[in-house]
Amino acid sequence: MLAKTFKIDVTKCQACQGDLRKVGAVVDGGEVQRYLKHVGLDHAAPPRGPPRFKQTKLDFSEWPEYERLAD
Repeated sequence: MLAKTFKIDVTKCQACQGDLRKVGAVVDGGEVQRYLKHVGLDHAAPPRGPPRFKQTKLDFSEWPEYERLAD
């Protein structure tokens, strides 16, 4: 994805053009936060924004078919 989006070859070192290899992957959210904190980066998720749309309340009393299905 980085190669397509940013035109970056993720298999080559940017400094020396040498081959890079995978060392490991961190997939657990808690471990990611712990690693980011350890290397001095912001480890807290940004606050959640407000919802884009207001949820409307549906009135099913007008639909007798729904009452039959709910039983």
